[in-house]
Amino acid sequence: MDTTQYGESVYIAPDLVKQSASRRVYIAGDARIIKGKWGDQLELPVELDGKPKTWGLTRDVVKTLQQFGKDSKQWVGKWVELRVINDAGKDKVMAFPIITPTEEIQ
Repeated sequence: MDTTQYGESVYIAPDLVKQSASRRVYIAGDARIIKGKWGDQLELPVELDGKPKTWGLTRDVVKTLQQFGKDSKQWVGKWVELRVINDAGKDKVMAFPIITPTEEIQ
C-alpha cells in the first residue's frame, strides 16, 4: 500500500501546493462554516492530485471564488489553479479560477 497521503497534511498549505504535480484543485463539495481563531471561517472540500483535502479559505480566496457565483454551491465541480506567493516574508496560497469558454464570470 502506498502510504504517501498519510504523511501529508489534510489541509491545503503552501508546502503541499509547491509539491503538487498539477497545482490545481477540484472543488468536491459545498463550503462549510467552522469556528476559527478569528471567528467563523469557510472550509472547502477539494481534491488535489486526486487526493481529498480541506481548504481553509481566506477572505481573499473567497472573493476570488465568488467569480463562480456568490453561493458556494455554484463552486462545486469547478477547477482552481493554486499559486504560492510570498507576502511580507510569508508564503500564502492564492486562487485563480479556471473559467471555461462556456462559463461566464459572475
